[in-house]
Amino acid sequence: NHSKFFKCLTGEFLKIMKEAGLATPTVKEMGNPVLKAFVFTERSEFDCWHMRQGGGVPDGVRAYYAWGSNQYMMMYDTGASAELQNNDTCVAFHEATHQLVHYYRHYYLTQEERKKDPGATIDLRDGRLHGSTHWFQEGFAEFFGAADRISSQAGEWRLLRPHLQRLGEWGDPVKRKAPQWTLQEVIEMKNSMQLGMLAARKLPEAPQAMTSLYYAQAWALNHYLYFGKEGKYREKYLKVIHEEMNCRSGSDVFYACMGAGQGEDRKKWIEELQDEIYDHVRRLLKPR
Repeated sequence: NHSKFFKCLTGEFLKIMKEAGLATPTVKEMGNPVLKAFVFTERSEFDCWHMRQGGGVPDGVRAYYAWGSNQYMMMYDTGASAELQNNDTCVAFHEATHQLVHYYRHYYLTQEERKKDPGATIDLRDGRLHGSTHWFQEGFAEFFGAADRISSQAGEWRLLRPHLQRLGEWGDPVKRKAPQWTLQEVIEMKNSMQLGMLAARKLPEAPQAMTSLYYAQAWALNHYLYFGKEGKYREKYLKVIHEEMNCRSGSDVFYACMGAGQGEDRKKWIEELQDEIYDHVRRLLKPR
């Protein structure tokens, strides 16, 4: 059942790439890459394998994408029931999105380099493929990770849905008393190392909770820019995707694509966008 989501995910992923004005090559044109997923039957087997490799995975981490030279996603099955959005489904789609972003960035960058040198090749470990926009790196994966499970046996899911777990975790951002990230902090976060450092500073007693909350807020940014205000920001957001997938990454790229201006104009723009996202999240929280 886990293997069936690859086809569903890839189809939806390529629809967004096409909307963003990017090529949608065939597998053959891509060089016949293989999407690899290792799904252990339970946490103990997951941990046992990592111990035999000489490493371990922290308790709070239940899946990851091995970005370097191996390119595989690793997770374990919790045996969750086939509910609308269970953790197994969302985690699988999240990690597989990382894998797709990596492969397609590699393809797009290779095509750009071959305009200058027809024989150019790009190593899959090239640092440019990782990007320097953490809200896109993780929030885009969360955007696709919000998959409503219709029938895993038939390979049917609805993607790009409201992320129920993240919505519940964040709650009403206006009424929230616990610390949360400002939109500027979300946008300008560069990587997981910086996130971990700032999370520990913002909430020393529970930095992992702040890290998890960042994922919720990064998901909300992606979801709002694509769906919010009847598509008000969609075209600009698709420009961001186009630039990110072509390895032109960073908060300055985002601000330029969005027409955020400079100085006080940018500050006002960020404040207004944050209020709009908060309203968007509050609407999604209402029972339907």
